Amino acid sequence: MEFPNYLSLFLFSFFMMLISPILLDISKYFDVSPEKINLIITFFIIGQGTGILALMFLNKKFNKHNIIIWTHILIIITLTGLTLATSLIFFHILYFFSGCLFGIIFMNANLSMLEGRVKNKDSIINLGHGFFAVGALASPFFAFGLVSKQMNWKLLYLVVIGLTLISLISYLFINKKNQVSLLTEKKSIPLKEIFRDKKRNIYMVLTAILMVFYIMSEVTISSWAPTFFRVEKLFDLYSASLILSVFWIGILIGRLTISILSYKFKASILLIVLSVISIIGLILAIFPTAQKINFIGAG
Repeated sequence: MEFPNYLSLFLFSFFMMLISPILLDISKYFDVSPEKINLIITFFIIGQGTGILALMFLNKKFNKHNIIIWTHILIIITLTGLTLATSLIFFHILYFFSGCLFGIIFMNANLSMLEGRVKNKDSIINLGHGFFAVGALASPFFAFGLVSKQMNWKLLYLVVIGLTLISLISYLFINKKNQVSLLTEKKSIPLKEIFRDKKRNIYMVLTAILMVFYIMSEVTISSWAPTFFRVEKLFDLYSASLILSVFWIGILIGRLTISILSYKFKASILLIVLSVISIIGLILAIFPTAQKINFIGAG
């Protein structure tokens, strides 16, 4: 069963988006500017990349099941540290380590879905990333609901600890008999063979560059948008949380739409059209003073 993998993707996006709407509240707690607090997201993303890379080496030395268990345990310890932290430096360090651990969980969930025996693997992966989107959508509203009731924002980490425990229990008790590692079925291909085609190499490099800009844009918007709209546009906490959810709804709808349009149009045409739409969306989200137009642009 894929439930543990789905829950891992939900947990990852839920935690990652949890901090965005409350950056102002955290900056007040540590008595620093919101710009400095926003570095927390940077530390988390760097940690995530480190964790994803580390998993490749960990899988060669340790049992996959043990990696999952210990990663969940370490996440609980790290989140407990975030709940108790009073030093901003310590807070940043803990966010880096949490990024490493969540990166391992995120990558492990994707690998587990790819290694399944089932025929409808594409549907399983799409459904899994649907859980990722649901986590990203639910997180801002949950943060708003707690903070709007004048509750301590650190309680959000206790909620994530609870979700992590549920995820750990699901890995321990749900027997995934239908999954088998595909690593033994793969043939090693020399690097020279992979990079022999020059045209393909150029395409890969351009794609990688575009992905870097896409990730930079997505992370910047998803992490900084609520604070930007609260400070510059004077949005209340609810509206700032809502616009982040609208952004993720737009991403989810866009991915579903592209999966259909990709059968009818060339990737280059879709890329040009989507780039133009993205630029228009950013202009509408940032510059107009009307909230409705800002929401349309974010979506």
